[in-house]
Amino acid sequence: DIHKTVERHPFIMRLFQEKMSKREYSHYLHCLLVIYHSLETGLEKHAEHEAIAPIYYKELFRVDSLEKDLQVLNKEVNLSSACPCALFFAQHLHSKK
Repeated sequence: DIHKTVERHPFIMRLFQEKMSKREYSHYLHCLLVIYHSLETGLEKHAEHEAIAPIYYKELFRVDSLEKDLQVLNKEVNLSSACPCALFFAQHLHSKK
């Protein structure tokens, strides 16, 4: 199944085995930050919507933690400088209203 396929991907295996370089891991977190920022902005905007309200838990938001992790890794946090794929996906999420 797809879950097993993803688990066996070389990137995920390096992540789980803690064999990523600091640079790779920082890049990964930076991409996640951009995507989570877009997701969380949308959730906040629609928090009272009947489909969102039951699953809206601000304590599950990840942006603050990702920013702190990137600071510890001495990675400058700039949402506009992430990889093109993350920026494209974040823009796609943002465009859905």
